[in-house]
Order: sequence, then C-alpha cells, then structure tokens
Amino acid sequence: IAEAADVAQATFFNHFSGKNAVLAEMTREVSARLQELVAEQIPRRASAQEKIRAFGERAAEEIEASLGVARDVLLELLSTSSRPGEAFAYLATAYAPFVEIVAEGQRRGEVRTDHDASFLAEMVVGAFNAAAIQWMNDPRYPLAERLRRTGVFIGEAIAPARSARRRRRS
Repeated sequence: IAEAADVAQATFFNHFSGKNAVLAEMTREVSARLQELVAEQIPRRASAQEKIRAFGERAAEEIEASLGVARDVLLELLSTSSRPGEAFAYLATAYAPFVEIVAEGQRRGEVRTDHDASFLAEMVVGAFNAAAIQWMNDPRYPLAERLRRTGVFIGEAIAPARSARRRRRS
C-alpha cells in the first residue's frame, strides 16, 4: 500500500496500523459520501421521486469517475468489514435520509401511504444496494446505467397507486 501510494512505509504506519485500518477509513469515507449524496437531496424543492432519481444519477456519476478502483475497494471492504448479522456501514448511514425523503413525500401526497416510510426507505436502499451487489459480482455489469434506472423504477414504485394507474393509461 505504501509503495502504491508513493510514501515511505514509516509514513504509512504513522497514519495507519495496517491494511484493515486503511479499509476502515475508506469505509467511513464511502459511508460519509453516500450520506452526503442523499442529504443533499433533502432540502431540494422537488418531489420524493425526483430526489431519489437525482440520488441515483449522482451516485452513477461518482461511480463512473472511479469505476475500477471503486469496485476493488468495495469488494475488499465487504470481505474484511462485514460480519454475519451486521449491516454494512454504508447502508446504515444512507437509510435515515431516505426515511426523511419518503416521509416528506408521504406528507405531500407524492408517496404511497399503504406502507410506512421506514419500510419504503428500506426498499429504496435495498434496490440501490442490489445494483451494487450485481456489479461486485460481475465487473461488466452496467452499474451507472442501472443506478439511474433504479432511481426511476423506485420513484415509480413508491408513487401512490392512483398516480401509477393514471400514468399507465397515458
């Protein structure tokens, strides 16, 4: 790692105790960035669906900017930091802002109310995570395109039933 970063090993060990410490820091950074991407949607004057689509678009842009490295880092993070029964850190930090987006959408009548905001936010995060897992399993998987499509699909899935029917007729 020190060689790849073009720093002396002593310098590396002044900052990190080893590879797992680097991965832990990267996990914090990835989690924080995902939380930022979701949080930047909250104050926007847009529907819940538009905010979710925008998150998918922003995540896709960031993945496209660092495609190879991002996949390798995520695979390494998952293999070293996940334990049975524990949620992935990046999922835990993304969840609460999505609850806020969905709940606000429910209050404004944009989001279905036959499920609580917490459940719908789980489905939002789960759908985006499913795309990421597919990509981790297959490096040829078109992640950026699927993140964009996931945002659109989830936006439609959380719409009130009458709106969904009206869209299908149009």
